[in-house]
Amino acid sequence: MPAACSFPWSSNISYRAGDQVVAMLFLKDRFNNSVILTQNELMMLQITIYRASTSEMMTLVDANILTRIEENTIKISFFSKQSGTFQLSITDIYGTSISASPYLFSVVPGRKYNS
Repeated sequence: MPAACSFPWSSNISYRAGDQVVAMLFLKDRFNNSVILTQNELMMLQITIYRASTSEMMTLVDANILTRIEENTIKISFFSKQSGTFQLSITDIYGTSISASPYLFSVVPGRKYNS
């Protein structure tokens, strides 16, 4: 399992409700070398999204949010459905957090349409 990862979000990334959230996860070991996961190891990573102020989990449309792009690169994508500040946590099946996880992001209300 990777000990750390590079995640291209800063602490104040904002999306609009209804937008697709997409981020690339570059897996590294504790010496900053690339980590290559097998498909079975990829399935052992758990992505959990919580409202930052509570332990309320965000409901996702697509339960299959991880996609392998290259040997050491994972794409995380999902549609944001609720507004608020959230944290995205990456853990292994034993609940051990990947270094630098969780990652904060916010979702603002989506566009209003007139009927």
